[in-house]
Amino acid sequence: MVAKSVVLRVAASPGPPAGREPGPGRGTGGVRFRMLDTLCEYGGQWLRATGDEPRLRRRHRDWHLGLATWGEAEWFGPRQAETAERTGLAHPNLRAALEFCLTEPGEEQLALVLAGTLWFYWVGSGHLGEGRHWLDRSLALAPEPTEARAKALWVTGYMATLQGDLASAGPALEECRRQAVATGDDRALAYAVHRQGCAALIGDEPARAAVLFEEALWHYNTIGELNCNVLMAMFELGIAHLFQGETETGNLWLDRVRGICEAHGEKWAYAYALFALAYSDWAAGELRTARARARECVRLNHLFRDLLGIVLALDVLAVLETEGPDSDLFEARVLQGAAHRMWQAVGTPFFGSRIFNGPYRECEARARAGLTEQEFSEAFELGAALDLDAAVRRALGGELPGPPGEGGLPGPRPAQPSPVSAN
Repeated sequence: MVAKSVVLRVAASPGPPAGREPGPGRGTGGVRFRMLDTLCEYGGQWLRATGDEPRLRRRHRDWHLGLATWGEAEWFGPRQAETAERTGLAHPNLRAALEFCLTEPGEEQLALVLAGTLWFYWVGSGHLGEGRHWLDRSLALAPEPTEARAKALWVTGYMATLQGDLASAGPALEECRRQAVATGDDRALAYAVHRQGCAALIGDEPARAAVLFEEALWHYNTIGELNCNVLMAMFELGIAHLFQGETETGNLWLDRVRGICEAHGEKWAYAYALFALAYSDWAAGELRTARARARECVRLNHLFRDLLGIVLALDVLAVLETEGPDSDLFEARVLQGAAHRMWQAVGTPFFGSRIFNGPYRECEARARAGLTEQEFSEAFELGAALDLDAAVRRALGGELPGPPGEGGLPGPRPAQPSPVSAN
């Protein structure tokens, strides 16, 4: 087929050494084949002429629904980077499958299922806007109070929250909660309460957020749920305590997240815990440890192309550049410029939160006080001109991320009991 130019052989980049994860853009050592676009168009015309297109498009959809379902399951475990890459390679086919569900009568519920199942990709690989596009269309076409709609509602509310769009997040999460109570859907109730906690957190209500996170963790524990979302609830509860000045309790939760992640080989939620611990270390004046953790957060999130995880850590690294005897205010402002560009792709900077914006404001004030107006502007513009890889390279001291374990990350704190039982 290759020799006759029916398909093109797409060489994948070599896989990583044994025991190491593939980085962004690095293949797993496999080979892929792609049909010529002109042949695809020609075949599509014949398929439509035969009247068999709906059946085959349904089979295509079913295959990619299976891929998404498997990816969601594998997102909690050691194969996250591979899952992100595999899903990214299937992205055009996933779009086609979603479009089929939304344009073929009777397939609307499966549009909800597919768009909701892909939450891990929309959130974890930097596609919040596109994810909301598919979910909004699916929800509009399928108003029945089904389990699929409940999941689509909390996923929509979650992504809207991460974009700082609380006006859209609130109604979606409240509808999910009401439906869950009415239908006895305990799982949807847990997720709705959890994501309402997220909305409270970025709405600068950390005390209320902590109550909701604790309630969500109680529900998760009751139904036996343990996955990345549960770990993120623990991370978010930890940071809610940090924002209230309850450092010891916050760090206990964050250390618990790290322990569970390490036991399961999980890296995505682990990276977010590192961001929060870096924030805590910065506030405590532990600058070396804070820098190491923030850099490791950037490195890990770059594996998945998680823009939100990268930009949160980048802003911590920026303020750290203003600290200590080796401070570099120009570099701090460069990193702020790079973070600003990333926020444009995510949504409202710092979710519109005053508390999350604290390190940025502190860094900005220090840089403005120590630089000339020209230096202040030039540094920001230099950072804003950096693409993702260049910004990550700069944040990590000149190199793109390597395999896990090369970041010189400090070891964990001594094990301590969790403040609340939520297995």
